Amino acid sequence: MPNGYGEINEGPPHFKPRSIHRVSYEIHHGPIPEGLQVLHRCDNRACANPEHLFLGTNLDNRHDSMRKERTVRKLNRQKVLEIRELLEQGLTQRQIASQFGVNQTIISDINLRKGYLYR
Repeated sequence: MPNGYGEINEGPPHFKPRSIHRVSYEIHHGPIPEGLQVLHRCDNRACANPEHLFLGTNLDNRHDSMRKERTVRKLNRQKVLEIRELLEQGLTQRQIASQFGVNQTIISDINLRKGYLYR
């Protein structure tokens, strides 16, 4: 997928696309509880190695990102201000995320002024 995650089509009866890392987790570890995400220890979105996958909340994922400096090294205060300007100009969050090499959720957080990095 353009966002870096692998995808597979689930067979009958649903025939719907699913993230490969989630399918891998379920095969090797069991069902994913409601409200939890499958996170990557290796930070490689395309990875489906069950030893690299673990469960966490969205907040866990953000903390993991900050701890590993995945987001911080890509965005500084100046870039956050640029992103806000692009949002005001009408660019979509996905367009901006692609331009800055970050996830759309980060752009949403900047737009909503969520998180200490984005206020």
